[in-house]
Amino acid sequence: MLLVTTPIEKFWDAKKDILFLGEYCKHYSRKEYWQTLNFSTFHTIWSDSSKKKIYANYLNSIQEKTIEYLVEKLNEVHGTKFSKRYWRILLTPFLMHYIPNFFDKYIHILEVKKMFPHNLSTIILSEESFFDINLAEEFISEMVKDEWNLQITSQIIQKIGDIKICDIKKLERKDQKIGLMYELKCFLKNIITFLLMFILRKSSIRNFCQQLPLIQSFSLYFFSFFEFVPCKKIKIKKNKYLKNNMEMRSIFSSYKDVNDDKFCDILMQSFEKNFPLQFIEGFEYYFKKAKFLYGSKCPKVIIQDTSIYSDSLFAMWFAYCIEKGTKSIGFQHGGGYGDRLYNPSQNFELKVNDYYISWGWKKEGYNILPLPSPIIYIPQKKLIEVNNNKDIMLVGTVIPQHFIRYDCQPIDLQFLEYLNWELRFYQSISKEISSNFYIRTYPVDYNWNIKKRLLNNSVRVNSKKNFQEALLNCKIFVSDNLNTTFLYSLAINKPTILFWDQNLWESTSEALHYYSILEKAGIFHRNPESAALKINEIYYSVDLWWKSEEIQKARLLFVENYAKTSDCWERVWVKEIKNLIRY
Repeated sequence: MLLVTTPIEKFWDAKKDILFLGEYCKHYSRKEYWQTLNFSTFHTIWSDSSKKKIYANYLNSIQEKTIEYLVEKLNEVHGTKFSKRYWRILLTPFLMHYIPNFFDKYIHILEVKKMFPHNLSTIILSEESFFDINLAEEFISEMVKDEWNLQITSQIIQKIGDIKICDIKKLERKDQKIGLMYELKCFLKNIITFLLMFILRKSSIRNFCQQLPLIQSFSLYFFSFFEFVPCKKIKIKKNKYLKNNMEMRSIFSSYKDVNDDKFCDILMQSFEKNFPLQFIEGFEYYFKKAKFLYGSKCPKVIIQDTSIYSDSLFAMWFAYCIEKGTKSIGFQHGGGYGDRLYNPSQNFELKVNDYYISWGWKKEGYNILPLPSPIIYIPQKKLIEVNNNKDIMLVGTVIPQHFIRYDCQPIDLQFLEYLNWELRFYQSISKEISSNFYIRTYPVDYNWNIKKRLLNNSVRVNSKKNFQEALLNCKIFVSDNLNTTFLYSLAINKPTILFWDQNLWESTSEALHYYSILEKAGIFHRNPESAALKINEIYYSVDLWWKSEEIQKARLLFVENYAKTSDCWERVWVKEIKNLIRY
């Protein structure tokens, strides 16, 4: 039996019986080919709901253990005395994805090995084709790629042994080429951003909310009487001359877990190759670069949302400022916050910020400011009545094929069940109105070929308009996932129908209370058939239904806790933040 761990067909042998490690190994675009093979697919461990919670808690404990160890060792390597909070800010965006990604491959390979203890073989990637992660932000894009995951599985198979390696192959890595115009555009943006920050370097409050449109950032700037200075991240070229220094990386090879946890040992050993150069060999270089670009003078307050994920240099500067006494205010930048049972991003952001701006929810033990969200806010002048449009728009989502973190959403094969729910919904809509139904697919596909799957089942797909325009112009908005788009819909008072599998999209007990209120009102449904029946019932009198007292009461109660907005959000923000930083 040949264990196939990648969709890269160079690492298959069509002459042998094949066991695919996961659904991600079979790209839908190659279905006609792999269907001709003699194969089976190993089912994901994540389908067992009882194990999901155990694994989620385990991964969280491993992350904390890893941070504890690295705080001491990295300070030792660099001759520094930075706090645990400093290193948490730098390391977590990498660790919160790397550890679950590595664990997913590790545990599935172990389970397969138990099923086939004697006759299992595989083809792995040559170490000559392994590549380094330079800046931590690179890993966010690399972790969803097949090449990276092949590197991970190859390393794990070599470490655990007992699986026959029948071949080792090289793989030529194709680096993405950056066009000259793009580089010029980035250069000009960097110059403007750098000059702006230099001129305003003495400002005490800096706003690094990257998800806020520029117009909203400057609106906040004016309403604060020029105190909340809008700032943007600076894009840099990575230092290509950095190479692995095995002497410095001996902190990983010498690790021995005190509880004899073999996974921890193999995980730490994998860092010898996979740990970002930024934190070891390039630490001094990038640290100086960050202080030069963002300024050695620390502001009194930093407001930020996603920059600690997407900008490795900003994260270094931000952590440095925190060490020097800067107060940080985090800002919720999307849905799934406050209502998901597990949300690693939320947990991280709450831990590293002194205060946190939510869209309405609170959490005991943290300094949370429930303020109106400018992200889902749409000005009243745009909220026109749509009388003639007949469209029913379902906005779908997508999950990377490779497991990146446990986040209360479909995993691997479960995503196909999610897509099947969309088809069940479409098939349950009455024929006389189904021609008005379409699905707006997510702009990124991750090799699921969602559009083709839907079109093959006669479902209309339309993603031409931008989201806000499409939302404003549809008759009924439908959401089948616990992400951001339905918060827009409820916030602007658009007729909305919700449905999703609550075993996959798990919510906190507090959020379940509000979803039950939406369910009683007929807005939320536990399955696609029930949601479709509601559409059939209300379609021709949707405004009468939606504007009823019962519906509006349920909507407003939910919005107040998870999708708060205001026409004067700038005034509210300025007042609350200024009151906060006085003390």
